[in-house]
Amino acid sequence: MTLAFDEEGEEMQVDAEPDLGHKILTPFIIKATVTLVNHHKVVLTNPEKHAQSTLSEAVDHMTDVLRHSLREEKNRMIAAKRKEKEQALPDDMDGMLDDDFNLALSNALAEASPEEEAMMEALYERIEGSRALEA
Repeated sequence: MTLAFDEEGEEMQVDAEPDLGHKILTPFIIKATVTLVNHHKVVLTNPEKHAQSTLSEAVDHMTDVLRHSLREEKNRMIAAKRKEKEQALPDDMDGMLDDDFNLALSNALAEASPEEEAMMEALYERIEGSRALEA
């Protein structure tokens, strides 16, 4: 027991925090699982933790939690696709460099004199020969 003072300044005895016993569980628990097209599953984890006192609060809370989880899953999928594209990019770049080289070589051959043309053809044959050996 503790002492407290009322509005008039008189002392009165007050129980220190009354014992509430066990907490009352809220009655509305919603369990949800969303299966995505890529066969990943987004689950409302630990639904007991997300229990609410009214049905409308439980539904609103569940949609908020699932929306957040779906957004995180979408960001993970986008990051994975970007990483995959970044890793595939150097192979594509090699092809682009070959195309640029061939275009530059054909432009040079079109503008070259017969002597330069023979020299460029010899260079081109040496380059193609070295690529054939690599493959």
